[in-house]
Amino acid sequence: MKMKKLFIAALMVLFSNKVFAEEYSFDPFFDDNFSIKDQKVVVGIYDEATGGCWTNLGEVKRYAEDKLMLKGADVVNDMDDANLVLNILVKTIDIKEFPNNCIGKVEINLQKGVRSKGFKWMATMADSGVLFVDQKPINIILLEKINDHLASYK
Repeated sequence: MKMKKLFIAALMVLFSNKVFAEEYSFDPFFDDNFSIKDQKVVVGIYDEATGGCWTNLGEVKRYAEDKLMLKGADVVNDMDDANLVLNILVKTIDIKEFPNNCIGKVEINLQKGVRSKGFKWMATMADSGVLFVDQKPINIILLEKINDHLASYK
């Protein structure tokens, strides 16, 4: 337990009050002609944040939907009506020694259902994420990450 506390303390000293420890982006869809325009997209929100780290879930969903509509997507409310899903996941861990901080990850990806040889798959069209240590809440950071992720959509 003492090593865990020491490790967390070292992270806090090294990264000050705000940090993105690791950031990644992955776009495996190789069709340069792919466009989000006229695609039926639903936004899925997955809240695994604890301790008041994420408090603007509704705003995040509306923000993502608005950005998708500006790109020409047809935003729908039901998974059954969509052919693409924009998933937004926030997951945090609680550490008693740092009650005012959030430590966790944000994952954003665009997925499409695919059938192949009788099997159903989820194909990832675009994927990005970030690990973070930040002051509570991470609401603004999340909006920035959604904006960055959707900026590459055409």
